Amino acid sequence: HKEVSYHAINVTSLLQGTKSASIAVHLGLGWRDSVFSSKDGSFPDDKYPRVLRVQVAMKHAEGLTLVGSNATWTWQETPIIYDSLYNGETYNASLKDLPQPLRNATVVTGPAGDMVVSQIPQITTSRMVKPVKISQPQDRVYVVDFGENLSGRCQVSIKNAYSYTNVPVTFHYGEVLMHEPYGNASGLVYFGNLRGAKASDTYIINGKDKNPEVYEPTFTYHGFRYVQITGWPGLVNEEDITMHHFFTALKRSGTFSTSSKTMNAIQRNVWSGQESNSMSVLTDCDQRDERLGWMGDAGLSSDSFSLNFDMSAFFPNMLRNIENEQTADGAIPDIVPWVRGGGRPGDPSWSAAYPQIAWCMLHYYGDTVTPAKHSPAMMLYVHEMMGRSPEDFTKYPGSYGDWCPPAPNKRVTTAVPSAFSFTNNLRQIAEIVKANASAASFLTNTSVDYIQRFEKAFMASGGHYLNDLQVSYALGLTLDFKDGTSEQGKNFINSIHAAKEHLTTGIIGSKFVLPVLSQMKDGDLALQIVEQTDYPSWGWMAFNDIEPATAIWELWDAWKEGPGMNSRNHHMFSSVSGWMRTHAVDFKRSTLPSRLAKGCKVNLAYHSTMSPTCQLQRLRGWQVRTDGRRALGRLGAVSSTVPLPAELHVSRLVVADLCPAQPGQL
Repeated sequence: HKEVSYHAINVTSLLQGTKSASIAVHLGLGWRDSVFSSKDGSFPDDKYPRVLRVQVAMKHAEGLTLVGSNATWTWQETPIIYDSLYNGETYNASLKDLPQPLRNATVVTGPAGDMVVSQIPQITTSRMVKPVKISQPQDRVYVVDFGENLSGRCQVSIKNAYSYTNVPVTFHYGEVLMHEPYGNASGLVYFGNLRGAKASDTYIINGKDKNPEVYEPTFTYHGFRYVQITGWPGLVNEEDITMHHFFTALKRSGTFSTSSKTMNAIQRNVWSGQESNSMSVLTDCDQRDERLGWMGDAGLSSDSFSLNFDMSAFFPNMLRNIENEQTADGAIPDIVPWVRGGGRPGDPSWSAAYPQIAWCMLHYYGDTVTPAKHSPAMMLYVHEMMGRSPEDFTKYPGSYGDWCPPAPNKRVTTAVPSAFSFTNNLRQIAEIVKANASAASFLTNTSVDYIQRFEKAFMASGGHYLNDLQVSYALGLTLDFKDGTSEQGKNFINSIHAAKEHLTTGIIGSKFVLPVLSQMKDGDLALQIVEQTDYPSWGWMAFNDIEPATAIWELWDAWKEGPGMNSRNHHMFSSVSGWMRTHAVDFKRSTLPSRLAKGCKVNLAYHSTMSPTCQLQRLRGWQVRTDGRRALGRLGAVSSTVPLPAELHVSRLVVADLCPAQPGQL
């Protein structure tokens, strides 16, 4: 460990009117859960599963007094007899009536590293969700459907607990109901895609009181839509159970409403997936035995995260975590924090998240300080990556590539996205370090050289990129843009028409296809792709009649794939939201939009660091409202300054432009 985060809590209000106070802390495993082994046991100083370090600072008339945890502290067992972030929690309510002995605490060497106060928002409950349906597919087996696939846990009230002493009630969490090819559609919950995670909470009834027994787990969370309950005394009713949906308290940036049912559903699913996977770290999924900080997912989603939420505190913390995992030679792992899985050094498209997220801080928040802090580490990363970059880019190393294209399409060779990702990083870092003219010039010149190598390796005569795949064109045209009249542009568009206006791409290609089409002034084709509702598409996820999704799937064909890797709440395909908010219906915070859909309503907001006005020009068919009711009139071919926040209502399909953004403006 280089750093260990801690929380600063003001407890003054809890001490008002008291002469003395005790501190009691419940300790669980949390992210230190080792039920699935760490990568190599390389943290010998961090071998104790539950440790506590406390310092209380008391200000008074005589000065400041510090009281810290020490050998005089005591501990005792609680009714929580088992806890695991992945497997769930077991609570024995019978133990509440039994006195537990106090034992002396043992002073140990805690995790090494500098103590750093956590700057990110706390994990808090966002909302409470009631069941939409409760069924009983088997005797004494209940299935509760909350209608949405979200992160969280359940609070229950067992009304008929009296005399059921020591009877266990089990709550098993899952994302979908059983259906073919997993088994008969029995109404039971399918758990196969959870892999090794038991994802079950058990409450052992006290049974000695006629009052309802209320329980909510403390040290676990699950990703679920359904809960399968066994052992419940009597009937399970709607008022007996509530889902508490929680995640890191990220504030949404405005709202999203269009005339497109499909785009609205996609954005809803993206919000669910991104929120459910914001648990102090950006996890890949929220339900199975993984829940790791995969960098590929985070980097590809970072633009849409920046547009959907205020990430101005979360991302700097994430960048610090990445730098802490960087090796002395500059390598970045696939997963941060790196506890298990992935590689080190990581796949170039996964390591690319480091400069990408720093660039987001600059691009979306106008933050020059945070990226500058990481400039030395990013330059170290550049030199490490250059050392791994071959002269012949067809031999560029990589492990995952354009991960998870829709079947039956095959992945492009990993060399294409690997070479692209680092080349794109060079341009991003050049923008970050532009105050350092020599470093910026070096990075820019290197990127030009790498673009030439990319085209030499992957573009044939006639403007054909490798295998005429959408991903090859999208990445190539992102590096070296050509419009729709060029050979490359025409071939790219032909590759989309050949797939009947559907994507054939995995997570990397899917991020870049749509923006390139918009840049080519072919936003209608991009919109056509997004509006699809048959396989493969984001709309298919939302509207299929087998298991309609309320979050973003890990696989385009999740409904028929096996349990090996098949999350129904992943954010790695959520980059589509970034395109919708910047090119389809909304505005980037600092660059130009392109095309807007008829009937959409756009809410413009601003951060405290930005100007409270927005300069709009050449807007046709708009109505502007600053209070949701009073129309300020239609904007024609003249510029107008709009006070923020405001709403823009579109009366017809138009092309619109923002004036070039000035520092500190939207």
